[in-house]
Amino acid sequence: MNSVEHQAFRAAVEEKYRVHVQAFKDEVTEPIVTRFFAPDAVWECAGFPRHEGTEQLRKLFDEVTKAGHEVAFRPIRSYVDGAMGWDFVDYSVRPRDPDANPFMFRCIFCWVRRAEDWKVSACVGFTVQYAP
Repeated sequence: MNSVEHQAFRAAVEEKYRVHVQAFKDEVTEPIVTRFFAPDAVWECAGFPRHEGTEQLRKLFDEVTKAGHEVAFRPIRSYVDGAMGWDFVDYSVRPRDPDANPFMFRCIFCWVRRAEDWKVSACVGFTVQYAP
């Protein structure tokens, strides 16, 4: 898919991923919960508790951003149609502790466009073996 709509969607979500990655570098939560996720978003990855809404996501990301992990997104496939789209990605996590093993979530981010701003309404994923 290489339509103008798809290219605009990719550019918008890539910018959101940059915000997310920078928040981890800065060890801050607010850009993630206010600029990346929608207020009613759901985050659920296999083996981890479900988090719903801004307050629960804030608690989750307060903990993980302050741990000093380095994160990155690698898109696999995406789709957009109007004000909804999804992006299937590898979300890698490299802990600050050099003795800790890096890991990766394979996630599907469901995006919604509200007031011309794309935000994640749901993230569902699972952990996969990471090969640095």
